[in-house]
Amino acid sequence: MTIFWHITRQYVPIFCLCFLPHAALASVDAIQSLGSIMDAVSSASKAKAESQGYRQVKIDVRPLDSRLRLPQCDQPLSTFSPIGSNTLGPISVGVRCKGTKSWTIYARANVSAKKAFPVLSRPLPRNSQITKDDIEIIHQSID
Repeated sequence: MTIFWHITRQYVPIFCLCFLPHAALASVDAIQSLGSIMDAVSSASKAKAESQGYRQVKIDVRPLDSRLRLPQCDQPLSTFSPIGSNTLGPISVGVRCKGTKSWTIYARANVSAKKAFPVLSRPLPRNSQITKDDIEIIHQSID
């Protein structure tokens, strides 16, 4: 074997190892964080429920698969609800990137809320007049 072969065989692996971490870090920076997608789902679901009059809205977004690798979006993420989707209970929310490397993903969440209901505080006989002392406001969970 030539001397060139011995030198190449000895230093090429070291050269590759020196630049490998930089290439790996560059690809990590180019991936959209799953947390940002889940935050977009949560805020869009909460805004939709609150716009329909629900209060004390609780959102549980299902975790996304950790193997998911979407390109980093260079635009703000946009969200949308599929046609005919519910506001409360188990829902799907679409998250879209309209940047140079566009993509769309659907995420699942469970939305619950509480709503105030007026109820009678005690039994009343038929045809009796209801006063404000006879009414009590309760907060009932709605799913």
